[in-house]
Amino acid sequence: MSTIICTPGGSSDNCYVTAAEANSYFASDLRGEEWQDYDEERQRVALIQATRDIEERLGGPKTPVPGGYTGDSSIRYSEGGALATVSARVNFWRQDPNRLPYDSDQALAFPRAMDTDENGDIIVPDNVKTATYEQAFYLLHEAARPQPVDFDRLREEGVTSVGGSQALVLGAMTRKPGIAPRTHELMMPYCAGAAPIVL
Repeated sequence: MSTIICTPGGSSDNCYVTAAEANSYFASDLRGEEWQDYDEERQRVALIQATRDIEERLGGPKTPVPGGYTGDSSIRYSEGGALATVSARVNFWRQDPNRLPYDSDQALAFPRAMDTDENGDIIVPDNVKTATYEQAFYLLHEAARPQPVDFDRLREEGVTSVGGSQALVLGAMTRKPGIAPRTHELMMPYCAGAAPIVL
C-alpha cells in the first residue's frame, strides 16, 4: 500500500498534495466521477508518480549550478591608456530566492524560499499542487487508453510530418514527453529564468 507523505519542506515527503486535497480538487471538476472511479491505491500511486514526474522532468532547485550554466568570459577595458583583458569563469545561473529550496534538507523542490502564506507558514504553491493533480489524472487516464501513435516520441525523433491519405503536420515539441499539457503550462513559470549556455 502506497503512503503519501506531504509535509511541505519535509525531509521525507514524496508528494506535493494529500489524497484529500486531490479528492476536493476533482470534486469540483467535470472529471470528478472519473477520478472517483479509480481505486484509492491507484490514486495515491498516481499522485506520488505525478510529484516524481514534476521533480525529474521539469527540474527543481536542488542543484545550485547545473552543467552548461558556466563559461569563460573575457572583459576588455582601458586602464590608464593601456588596454587590459581580464578572463574569468562566469556563472550564468540566476540565484534568486524563488529558485532555492525553503530548507536544504527538504526532499522535494517545493516549497521554495519565498513560498509562504500570509501568516508566514511555508506552503506548496497552488500552481504546483494543480500541476500535481493534472499530472496524476493524466497518468491514470493515459494508462487507461494508450494512444495508437506516440506523437511525443515522433517529435523527439525529429519527425515533422506524416503523409498518406490524411497528412499530419507535427508542431515543435515544447513540453517534455509524458508530461500533461496543463502540468507543463502550470510549471513553466518555475522553470523559466535561466538557459544553458552552449559553448
